[in-house]
Amino acid sequence: MNAGLEKCPFCACEMRLISFGSRQVLSPTEAHDQMCILASEKDFEVAGGEDFGDALREAWNWRAGHPNLAQEVAEREQRIAALERRLQGDAKIMHDLLVGNQAAWIEWQRGAGAEAAMTWVQNSLMGVGVPDEGAPWATEPQAWWDANKAEPFPTCFCGRPSNWLSRGRGFCGEAHMREAEAKEAAEAAGKTGLPLFDGTSPDTEGGACD
Repeated sequence: MNAGLEKCPFCACEMRLISFGSRQVLSPTEAHDQMCILASEKDFEVAGGEDFGDALREAWNWRAGHPNLAQEVAEREQRIAALERRLQGDAKIMHDLLVGNQAAWIEWQRGAGAEAAMTWVQNSLMGVGVPDEGAPWATEPQAWWDANKAEPFPTCFCGRPSNWLSRGRGFCGEAHMREAEAKEAAEAAGKTGLPLFDGTSPDTEGGACD
């Protein structure tokens, strides 16, 4: 039977799927065109019951929907090769940056000192450039790092970049994190009607908590 079967993607001949009990055979209703790339192929056959026939039908229909599969595979391989070349290039850049930082540390600790060490750092920035003085946070090293690293934390409620992370929220420092936690605790106490224990309240019961 050919119900639900796509035609041959190369010569448009009708296809049929025949069940022989434990064998499922997919073949052209008559024959592939002589110029069809499947003309010399034998019937497609799998051993198994009707479930295997359904799988064979699904596989054929997918293939029929991709008549230029070889070209698609070639294009995908080209994209993969380009990505691999890019990754290799990025890895070399990262390696050189790390070695440059190591050289700067050697210069600082064992060479001509901090001023000379900065030459190594500046040279490593020649390709990407140094921060413009008017750029946001360009005068604050920690804030610059917090705002421009690959995966910055959520901005602090004060609007500054964050370097502390607590329960999915970012904070520019420990003080603002504690402030937010205290506010949450106060709001929770207000909703429950219970007093907020801050470590200074007297022990009115005279005993340990049960």
